[in-house]
Amino acid sequence: MTIAVQIKRTLVNLLKGDILTAEGLKARLPYLVFLYVMLLVYIANAFHSEGIVRKSAKIGGELKELSSEFISVKSDMMFRTKQSQIASSLEASDLGLREAKLAPNKLVKPTK
Repeated sequence: MTIAVQIKRTLVNLLKGDILTAEGLKARLPYLVFLYVMLLVYIANAFHSEGIVRKSAKIGGELKELSSEFISVKSDMMFRTKQSQIASSLEASDLGLREAKLAPNKLVKPTK
């Protein structure tokens, strides 16, 4: 049988509906089950990848938010730890602390 005759016979069977008969269905059942399983795997993979993309976008947004919060806190901390800010906060507090006007003396342990 030539290829042209096989193609012609397949087209005729397709148009007649012989593919859907019990004999044709039995012959193609393993292939149809395989296609069905592959379709389910494809759909599950699509849902899984969309979930990963959504989760990645959410984490990226959280990362930007935390990064800006870090920069803000770091800037505030740098401002509060300046010598002039510490001196003004000591003056405003009622702890009785004041800024030293003299440099500290170095203590030297006498040798024997």
